[in-house]
Amino acid sequence: FVLVSEIIKCEELGDRVFVVRLLIRVAELCFEMNNYDSAMIIMAVLADTCIQRLGDTWHEVERIYPGHFEALKRVLNPGEQRNSKNSERQAEYSLHKLSADPPCMPAMAYVVSSLKYLGSKDSWFSDFPADNAVGLINFDRMRRSARVFDIVVKSQEVMYPFTKLDQTLLALMLVEPQWVDEEKAWHQSQRVERKRKSINPTPHTQQTHIKIELG
Repeated sequence: FVLVSEIIKCEELGDRVFVVRLLIRVAELCFEMNNYDSAMIIMAVLADTCIQRLGDTWHEVERIYPGHFEALKRVLNPGEQRNSKNSERQAEYSLHKLSADPPCMPAMAYVVSSLKYLGSKDSWFSDFPADNAVGLINFDRMRRSARVFDIVVKSQEVMYPFTKLDQTLLALMLVEPQWVDEEKAWHQSQRVERKRKSINPTPHTQQTHIKIELG
């Protein structure tokens, strides 16, 4: 709740707009650096109900920085673009698309989602065992699990070229969130911005495309 608190502690609309726009830009830079995990964490913060309800704030963000938030949502969830109803396959597809040569930080949400199903009880055995047999080994599921682990291991082969931890970043990491749970954050969000406006883009807004090749 550190980043959520940083937004909703701002009493002035302009300050909230500045922080939200800054976080969107940081997420874009993380994406460009193949740090997909951090990009997704920031997007999850911005998608929190306490932040999404700030209609006035989002209206101004969209006016100043049009299309960038929606563009990031699309590129960080490529599995959803396939219109697949299989959430397991969506997570696997997204993980494979959001992978790159190291240094890279895979989206751990997709890693966990992929392995949750692939590693479940009896998932490595055929759904249609022969008569009077324990079950046949499902090699397809084993190979898919191996690919997930391979992406995680390969991403660590090369380190990011950072020589030291910035003191400002270190101080931010040590900050205690002012609002530590969803209920308290929601009440603060309502306090700083009571009236909610529509957050739909204005009619003249053009769609923004992030010029980055996936995979």
